[in-house]
Formats: sequence, structure tokens, C-alpha cells
Amino acid sequence: VASSTSDDEVHARAKLTEGYCEIMSGRLDRAAQSFEESASTFQARATLVELAKALNGQGMCALGMGSVGEAIRVFGFALRTASTVGDIDRLAAVWGNTGVVYELVGQFDHASQCYRRAVAFSKEAGNPRRLAEALLNAADLHLVLGELDTMERHVRRAMRAAAASQLWRFRVNVEM
Repeated sequence: VASSTSDDEVHARAKLTEGYCEIMSGRLDRAAQSFEESASTFQARATLVELAKALNGQGMCALGMGSVGEAIRVFGFALRTASTVGDIDRLAAVWGNTGVVYELVGQFDHASQCYRRAVAFSKEAGNPRRLAEALLNAADLHLVLGELDTMERHVRRAMRAAAASQLWRFRVNVEM
């Protein structure tokens, strides 16, 4: 689709989708290029909801390629963009991803704050899949910290959220 249209916005949306497909295939360099191209168009056209999605993808790629500072910078831009347009679901996703960065570099207090925000925005958005992801991230942090009771509580809550998602494969993954 991206190569078959002259409409900039359609092309950018196709590149955004392509970026997430490339992430799922493990081709982070190609995904990063797709996200960068789509973000550039979305920013130029002030399509902020889609820009926040593209920036979230760019941050995920940066983290996956080991560029922690770049990931934090891009996630910060994504948070400001999503906040500007009130995209609660995107705020939940980006706060969760930002928490992962901070957890990986050992900044556990920052990670915990990010996960709390991700949980709160997921609840507000009414997105059980996003809530389960945020709770699993928080559970992982508490496992690392040796806080097993809190970890187990988050896992139970994540399992309930996954069951509410109506997505059977997601539910199975959470339960595993």
C-alpha cells in the first residue's frame, strides 16, 4: 500500500503498520525506518494521534537496538504528544514501555512510577489487554525486587484483565 499511493497520509499510515509488522518479525532496523518515515509525515501534518503511535514504535526500536537514551527521549516525545491530544490508551502503552527502559537500567523507582501510570491509564481507557500488560510489567519489577507477594498480586490481577480481554491467545500467554 505504501508504495502504491500518492496520498502522504495513507502512505504514512501504511508505513506505521509496516513498522509494527517489522517489529513482530524482529527486523528492528527496518521497523525504525518505517516509524521514522511515518512520524515525519504525521508531525508535518499535525496528525498527533498517529504521531504518538509512530513515536512509541520508534522508542521500542531504539530500546531493542540498545539505544537507551534515545528510547527515553523518543518515549518522552510520545508521552507529550499523546497527552496533548488526550490519547489515554497511547499514554498507557508509552508509560509501560518507558517503565521497561527504566527497569532495564536499574532505575526501579522510576520504573515503578511508570508502571503505576500505565495501570491507571489502562483502567481509564477501559483496555483490559493494555491493563494486563501493565500489570505484568509491574509484576516483573516486583519479582526483580524480591517482593513476591506484590508480584503474585499483580499476576492475579493481570490474569483477570486478560480474561476480560476476550482474546484467548493473549489470555493463555498471560497465564503462562
